[in-house]
Amino acid sequence: MSKEEKPIDIMEGSVTKDFRVTFIREVLGAQSSDLGASDTYISSKAPTAELSQEEHEAAERAIAATSDEELQKGATLFHRNADNQPILYDYQFEGFLKAAAGALSRKVATVPGHELQLPAYKKVTDQEVFVYPREIVMVLPPGGKIDFFTRPLRADTPKGPRIALATSERIPAGTIFDISVMCLADKIKVKSVSKSLMRLVVAWMSYGRLNGLGQWRNAGYGRFTFEELPNTQQ
Repeated sequence: MSKEEKPIDIMEGSVTKDFRVTFIREVLGAQSSDLGASDTYISSKAPTAELSQEEHEAAERAIAATSDEELQKGATLFHRNADNQPILYDYQFEGFLKAAAGALSRKVATVPGHELQLPAYKKVTDQEVFVYPREIVMVLPPGGKIDFFTRPLRADTPKGPRIALATSERIPAGTIFDISVMCLADKIKVKSVSKSLMRLVVAWMSYGRLNGLGQWRNAGYGRFTFEELPNTQQ
């Protein structure tokens, strides 16, 4: 590299927005209380051993805060940080954005040139959209408490319908958390059409009012709204 050349700034052209998310329905924990099964799943997804250890410790804290009675029911829990606060991980919200992008892209698949069309949404959400912080602390409303919720699960099997009970930690509606979303480049090309990636992200987040976060979200749990906050990253 010559003296006149400067290092390439890969962050040039990126854009970051800060949001406050508010749950409008109760949200159910998704972390297995079976630490062995949890470790196996985490290890299969984690790019490094360090990440697996991090989540292992967060799961251990969740289990330590749970009664033996609920653990015996195989309850699903929320991860806990070092201060024993319930948290989401960044990848959980990134996964929501990917699911929302897929749902909304399919919705308009028959409308040529529609703004929400994004054929390569998995690649874009995986490689160009990032959520911060790593540990997202959920703040309960005044007087709010974490409790347990048990519901029946019905499945059609070769031997006929079967019903089982599932138990999850439950956080009340009104719980909030703050996140930053960074798009590596705001302008992307989709079939020769320039689109604002951050504008798409905001649209995907709007899907949270219909299908949110956590367990049993297809039944309406974990739905949320959001508002944009003054940007501290500028």
